Amino acid sequence: MMAALAFVLAVASTRTPYPIVGILPSMQLRAQWPSAVPIPYGEWGPMVSAVSAVALDATSGTLLWGKQPYTRRPLASTTKLLTAIAVLRAQMPFDAMATVRSEDLPPEGHTILHVDDRVRVGDLLTAMLVYSDNGAARVLGRTQLAASPADVVPGAMALRAVARSLGARTVQIMDPAGLDPRNLGSAMDVALLLRAALAQVELRDRLTLAEAIIPVQRGDRTVMVPVRSTNALLHTGGARTFQLRGAKTGYIDESGYNLALAVSRDREGVVVLVLLGSPSSDDRFRDARVLADWILSASATNDARVPVGQY
Repeated sequence: MMAALAFVLAVASTRTPYPIVGILPSMQLRAQWPSAVPIPYGEWGPMVSAVSAVALDATSGTLLWGKQPYTRRPLASTTKLLTAIAVLRAQMPFDAMATVRSEDLPPEGHTILHVDDRVRVGDLLTAMLVYSDNGAARVLGRTQLAASPADVVPGAMALRAVARSLGARTVQIMDPAGLDPRNLGSAMDVALLLRAALAQVELRDRLTLAEAIIPVQRGDRTVMVPVRSTNALLHTGGARTFQLRGAKTGYIDESGYNLALAVSRDREGVVVLVLLGSPSSDDRFRDARVLADWILSASATNDARVPVGQY
């Protein structure tokens, strides 16, 4: 036990851009609730395939558990959490119309939009958060966020400023859609972004939608475009033992499979979980179930402050 405590103190004394609080050794924790999947345990808690991961108390901001929590990695589409927060701060009416330009449509695709489409700001937010629409993110960045000459894509500098204001101090943003692998941040950064997004009802509602209809003005007609969430957990309610309070996925080749989600169980508080760099899409959702089951069981036994491991 003394060796374990010494390890925790060594981790806690490591210089990071964030305060480490509430981290106590807890070597005996095991699930007290039925789990949706078998939970493989290591010395420091559940084994997850993600390169970097955290569990954060959504109310207090306390770090509950982490695996390489401060290592910066490509954010991919988890960037869109930050874009959504910045758009909300811009206070543009949700019924304001935005016109799609050719430069808004990235060659990587994954968008429902065409050049010259006209779409309401609120519907662009929905497309971006539910379908992870890259074109919608680019349109919002160009039309809603202040541009800078240093921007590779319009709105990038404004997003960096918003990230700093939220305490996500190591975030680097080059693109509001997350397609640029130079969009970097730690799992702790992403947890802070999701926590901030969930505090806004307009974003929280969208982050729990399994599907939506996006009205698009295309020429002289309105097209109703259906979109489906990229988050498999929203389509498998019976395969998990927790309530999903909001989530955002992300993937580019350089990032691996990312996932940020908020979960709760019964009357327990909400916990924010972030997994960056899982090897496959299935792995990230399995990691989420494993970590959610374990951390919520720890909360249920009033032992919610568990070690930061570096396995």
